Amino acid sequence: MQRRVMSHNPKRFPRRLREAHIDMQLKSGIPNVVKTPSRKYRRRPQNLLQEYNRRQRRFVWLETHIWHAKRFHMVEKWGYKLANFPNDKSFRACYRACKEHCLLQDISYFSCIEIVGELDNILKGLNQLTSTECGLTFGAKCSLQGTRECSTTVFRVKAYPNGVIGTVKFMWKPPGNDSRRTLWVWCHAAYYSELFDELVKVFSLKNIHDCEEMDVDCDANEKSESENSLVSKIPKYTSTDCDVTVSQLKDTLNRFRLTGPLSQPILTDLLRVIDPDKMSVSVTDSTMENSRLSWAHSLLDQPETVEILKKKRDFWDKMKLFTEPSQLPPHSVIPLTVSDPRYHMPQIRTKLVSDSEGQSGIWPLKTIPADFVQDNGMWEPSIRDKSRSEKLSTAELNLIKSDQLVPGACDFDNLAPASYLPVILIQNPGFRPQFTKKGGGGSSWGGGWDVVAPAGWAMPLWLGMAWRGARVGGLRASASMAREAGTLCLPPDSAAGQMCDAAERAAKTDAFFRKPPAKRPNYIKLGIPTPFHRPWKELIRDWNDSENTPSTFCVLRSIAALQNLNSLLQELRNLSSSALNEKLLEIGLEVSSFLVAVNVRMCKRGNLCENSTLCLPLMEDVEKLKENGGFMGPVEPSHVDIYEDERRSARETHQKQMIRLRKKRKAAKDKNSAETLKVLKETTDLKVKEERALMQRLWLPTEIGNLRNGCSREVMGFLENGAFSYKEACSTGQGYVALTALLKFCSHWKTVAPSKYPLILVRSPFSYQYSFAELSIIL
Repeated sequence: MQRRVMSHNPKRFPRRLREAHIDMQLKSGIPNVVKTPSRKYRRRPQNLLQEYNRRQRRFVWLETHIWHAKRFHMVEKWGYKLANFPNDKSFRACYRACKEHCLLQDISYFSCIEIVGELDNILKGLNQLTSTECGLTFGAKCSLQGTRECSTTVFRVKAYPNGVIGTVKFMWKPPGNDSRRTLWVWCHAAYYSELFDELVKVFSLKNIHDCEEMDVDCDANEKSESENSLVSKIPKYTSTDCDVTVSQLKDTLNRFRLTGPLSQPILTDLLRVIDPDKMSVSVTDSTMENSRLSWAHSLLDQPETVEILKKKRDFWDKMKLFTEPSQLPPHSVIPLTVSDPRYHMPQIRTKLVSDSEGQSGIWPLKTIPADFVQDNGMWEPSIRDKSRSEKLSTAELNLIKSDQLVPGACDFDNLAPASYLPVILIQNPGFRPQFTKKGGGGSSWGGGWDVVAPAGWAMPLWLGMAWRGARVGGLRASASMAREAGTLCLPPDSAAGQMCDAAERAAKTDAFFRKPPAKRPNYIKLGIPTPFHRPWKELIRDWNDSENTPSTFCVLRSIAALQNLNSLLQELRNLSSSALNEKLLEIGLEVSSFLVAVNVRMCKRGNLCENSTLCLPLMEDVEKLKENGGFMGPVEPSHVDIYEDERRSARETHQKQMIRLRKKRKAAKDKNSAETLKVLKETTDLKVKEERALMQRLWLPTEIGNLRNGCSREVMGFLENGAFSYKEACSTGQGYVALTALLKFCSHWKTVAPSKYPLILVRSPFSYQYSFAELSIIL
């Protein structure tokens, strides 16, 4: 047996006898069987890089994509391939990380737009996209000095309150000797192109053909500078009316988000701020083997810059005394110049903890000194390119490690050339809970830091944070955090929100019809005409008693109006009828086409889910709850399914037709009649498509009747999302209600004791049971 196997498989021969045996096989006529190359051979770097470039044509990869693809479920969204959720963690692990540890997320799909020009010219154009009724604008005094990042809601040109685009964050470059100012606008990838189109209209922009080129050395794919560098361009546009230049910095900056109390010690241990005294010694010391002047050494030429660097070093040393990010000013911007994070990587994966000893005398910092934001290289494209070009590759660092006699720790500061990078730290204050538990405080939740770094430095920073105990999350964690904080991302009156809803509706409809008929919920009997989307236009139409569906609707964003509504809901218990009418008159809005964002929390058992209906309770429901505290809520009676018999007969008819067509195809196949067989196959495909379209219409009718009075309780809105909240220890969700319905609710109903908030009824799309829930307005 052994000789027989060896005669067929030359690899079982000793190496010195294989060549002769293969020659004998070829002479005897036995073909040489070529085995499939091994996986190691097929995944050679040169072939792997070509495959990576081919797969990035449709959807852009972040620099951390390779790391995420091995550990996360990836999804295609907004033109990117993004990490959705990890394969080894669930919702509770992400919540624990936000509350007690540190949650790390790569949000580099947030794109940046740079606007350069005179301050008056920039504000003159951008003021056409914002409104002071919604909060801060681009000209807010607290942001002009560059010490704070602010957010605002942008609309189409002079279209407020309609035509919303989305919420953006912005930061100004600190003012210098030049009168020109620089503004960075951070925008979500879902409406990035829409916002840029409005900027083109506002400033009358034209493309500059001479775009700056930069080499992005992506260390995740182990690329070399000479052969495997990606060349990307920064498109620039100039204004024809005013001296304003707009640059698209999309995919040229990395942004990471750390959430949780341990984000503070992780950053203070990861980022080693440069010391001007040590740098000056290294410059004067000519005996060092690997001494090299980097872009950071040029900062030592100016005495003012050296003093600022020393202040930043001392400030960063004091930062280690702070235990949480909330001890610093909210939304503060701290620019730093740090050394290569790979030079100080821990030997094993560790978990940093905050040192709480000696913290009693540390008070929260009120302000960040204005000179701290000066002389930051992140604002200069040339410095960002130099920091990337001076970075050593991972292969070079491993070569330096291999030359050490003692394996283990390696002193890169003395063995490797100097390598520095500029970063910007942005403090996130977190959110205060929308609902306050009995006996509980209103402390903020979800605070942390955002780290902005140049392209090419994603993986060194990412691995440095992950190896120090940061737990990584994806898009699902972001949605869970937003729900815990009581916020909404993409509004339904924006183009990005409508596109996202349409894609989600199509996916859920396909999943519904992939199930067999016995496993499909009968939404007609449940009284849910739209189980997979939220018909806002029809809801507005029914509450305005109009026959025609309105062409537009918008979300109420006026801060004054929302505060009046919020105070109105909170004072329902103590207001008389006359005082209530006066409060309603103070709002003074055209309420016909407005939606109001609300938070909902379950009072008793039950789970909230997406597309749940929010309904007005009847007086008998209120009386039953007052008499019986254990009353769960009314039950919706079963509706009549008028399409049930038609579905059954259509399905039987279709099955008979398929049997006859199958017999005809078999007969045509036996007779070898190709033309007849082709016609029968086309007929079969047509019948299948017709039956599928008919079943979709009979299971989910497209026509929507009276949405407001379609059930036993009046429908006032829908939930955008809903799930169990670990922070509230019950099910919570966010959604929208018609403003007309909310005003009717305020004028007819009182808050039911012992609840602190107004009570409404909630029903999930797959249940007949109504449940009581507390309602509050998202401010």
